Amino acid sequence: RADVCIQALDMFQSIFAALPTLQSQLSSPLVSGLMEVVAREPALIHALCATLLAHKDPTMKLPHFQQQPPKEDFTISNAYGPPLLLVAERCGKYPNTYSAALHFLYRITVLSTGMDNSASETIWNTMMHHTLSEEDAGVDEDGKPLSSLAATLCAKFLLTLHENTLTPHKKSADYQDFITITSPLIRHNLLEALKANLDMEDEYSQSLLVAMQVPGICLKIWDNPHLRTLAFEIISMMVGNSSSSSNNLVRIFVESKTTLSSLFQMLATAPPPEPNQGEEQSDIRAVVAHILGSLAETGLLTQAVERFGLKSAAISGLASACLTTSNTAATNTETKNDDELATSATLSSRCMECLVDLLKGGGDVETTYITKADAEVIANSLGKKICQMVLSRFIERAKLSQYDNDEEEDICSAPDVIMLVAMSQHAPALRIIADLGGTSALCMVAGEGHIPALRALLKNAESSVVLQAEGHLQLLKLLTEDNIDTTIETRVAAMELLAQLSRERGGNQAISEAEEECIEVINFALHCIGALEIAVEEEVEEEYLDVPAEENAEDENDMEDEEGETQEETDNEGEEQ
Repeated sequence: RADVCIQALDMFQSIFAALPTLQSQLSSPLVSGLMEVVAREPALIHALCATLLAHKDPTMKLPHFQQQPPKEDFTISNAYGPPLLLVAERCGKYPNTYSAALHFLYRITVLSTGMDNSASETIWNTMMHHTLSEEDAGVDEDGKPLSSLAATLCAKFLLTLHENTLTPHKKSADYQDFITITSPLIRHNLLEALKANLDMEDEYSQSLLVAMQVPGICLKIWDNPHLRTLAFEIISMMVGNSSSSSNNLVRIFVESKTTLSSLFQMLATAPPPEPNQGEEQSDIRAVVAHILGSLAETGLLTQAVERFGLKSAAISGLASACLTTSNTAATNTETKNDDELATSATLSSRCMECLVDLLKGGGDVETTYITKADAEVIANSLGKKICQMVLSRFIERAKLSQYDNDEEEDICSAPDVIMLVAMSQHAPALRIIADLGGTSALCMVAGEGHIPALRALLKNAESSVVLQAEGHLQLLKLLTEDNIDTTIETRVAAMELLAQLSRERGGNQAISEAEEECIEVINFALHCIGALEIAVEEEVEEEYLDVPAEENAEDENDMEDEEGETQEETDNEGEEQ
């Protein structure tokens, strides 16, 4: 059997070796006759398919994608029958019979998609188990749907191509055909068949997507415009299911380092969509941002990034997405409508949310902390963008204030504001922001009574820069306006910062120029001091009342003597004057 298997595969190789290019194969009567012979041998086609499924995993097991709690692995259907015999001997130019069989299957699959005849159709239908008799219910002997087996074959075929198992040597005659024609052609048909046979509500299909790295493959082939639509549709199927299914399918994007890395690479490298050239590119960026946002909400994003060591790639990808979206919106403002600009802004905000969640590690919003190194990196790459996003929020709120809007947005909880304040906790990062002209954005956040922003300005900002950014006006507004909810801690921080600014050269003059607000703040300060004096006097009086009467009498006599002596000294000074 081993000799027959080797000789048969070697014979097939010799036919294609004489006709290396696709064009020569499609026009060859010999190849056409070979396809007719293969079409009449469904057992051979099934054996080749079974060989592909058994390649690298002869157990034919499919791990369940939900590992917590552990679940039993799925068994891939044996409806194709047994694979070809594995002979660990040289078979033509291939190391063993399995490798030769895979290349032969690839050849006949390419030809079946390129030739328009009955033999090609028969071969493809046999591979997909579409040649069913009327009494066949479309299930295998165990009652499993054959559509699941067809989906498994397509996914395993795509994975084999993805791993470059079938890629010819760069110097071979058929390499250029493989890159430009045959590989995209067969991938297109496999993606179509995979999409048609997947059941996204079925746990087997979900586990298949994870085991065969389908999400990462779809993201990887996005650069090919002929495959882009199908890849996008399959990813959209996963995302659509993950938003409604209790199985939370979105987690499949963090089961593999390759898949998660591809998500960040997509954000970092995908070019902005050209005006009036379709929406696929912007759609995929929105889908990727949605996936990462969903992962961040469930806490899976931070865990996966730490587990796979992808923090640098994550920061780079998310930062690039924010910048690219911003630049695209700015350059294409005239050609975009309001909905497109709103989508662009939402995309930036979504990516910023992911970045905040990643850096804070699931911490409380009020106390978001990032390392000094991360703060400087983000300030250099995204500082200007973040400040623009923060300022635009205040501008938008000012516009909406013209209308009756009872539900005002909490600006301080916005992801870009959180990121700005978190970076400002480190003096080097705040200096970078100041050089970019972003101090005014931080001052406006401080004017909302945001204590971390006030502390960052007090601790790390240069007073002259804060005065130049008119930060003192935000502090005066904070202390005088009634529509801002403040606490004692907020007012104390604001007064400390205002006092620090007043000690700066020109600080007193700048503060006093806002006459009404300045007077109100002085009155407020005097009121605080007066309240403090009253409290101190009350404490002294209570201590005095607690002393025995005899001691009180002695103290009163002493006080009278002292008052008499003081009065005499005063009279003498008056006479001298």
